[in-house]
Amino acid sequence: MIHLSCIRFERELMGQIGYGEGSWGRASAFSIATMGCAAIAMLVLSCGDGAVEPTPPDPPRPTSVTVAPATAELDALGATTRLSAQVRDQNGQVMAGASVAWSSSNASVATVDGAGLVTAAANGAATITATAGSASGAAVVTVMQSVASITVSPAARSIVRGDTVRLLAEAFDENNHRVQDAEFVWASSDVAVVRVDESGIVTGVGDGSATVTARVGEVSGTAAITVANPDRAVLVALYEATDGPNWMDATNWLTDAPLGEWYGVETDDQGRVTRVELRGNALNGVIPPEVGSLANLTRLNM
Repeated sequence: MIHLSCIRFERELMGQIGYGEGSWGRASAFSIATMGCAAIAMLVLSCGDGAVEPTPPDPPRPTSVTVAPATAELDALGATTRLSAQVRDQNGQVMAGASVAWSSSNASVATVDGAGLVTAAANGAATITATAGSASGAAVVTVMQSVASITVSPAARSIVRGDTVRLLAEAFDENNHRVQDAEFVWASSDVAVVRVDESGIVTGVGDGSATVTARVGEVSGTAAITVANPDRAVLVALYEATDGPNWMDATNWLTDAPLGEWYGVETDDQGRVTRVELRGNALNGVIPPEVGSLANLTRLNM
């Protein structure tokens, strides 16, 4: 079609301008005809039958990942928290259902599964990362055990004046995992009976009972301590073996009063029996062998 149009155009153009005389006229006519053909060709090409297709947009690709919450704290080993990841493409649009891979910078502190569930393993901090394609986002998880309960052992103990016993306190989180390096504050409910130092060593001071407490913040554990003078059991045996209820004077015997306040009994500054004066007090019976265990006894008069 272009070729025939050019021929017609050339003929018409030649007929209008003629060749003129000489070579110049023929050359000019040829040049004009050639230019006309080129113009027609350009016109036909630019006015084709179909429209030019637009360039298709790039497919969405992960460009940013946001992890929520950005920080999390776990207060017990085995405790869990779930993180979520939002993926956006290069146009800032949310990519629903985008595949995300989860990882932990320190699995000895916190692990994470394929769904973003984080589990505390030890005290410390770990960075949890969500990756989609070449994009990633992260959250910081801190594990710090909180004391939920305290046990003190032995839970009960009897000692004598001047004797000591070491108590052991252990702290546990809400999942019953031991809290390492917990610092305890020790206290006695009655320092006239027992005293306790900062390391949990209890000393018997006076006859009676007291509660020793180990505390961390608002959480505490206790042990019941009884300070029993070993000489008391000996005097009780003497009372029972010699018809004590019928003695002429049995003031304070078998009571919680210090032994030095029992009728006829004298003690040293440690509360140990040194003298027993019960002559003429209507004792009736056989002196029990336990009397021989009164280590500080210097005089026995019955």
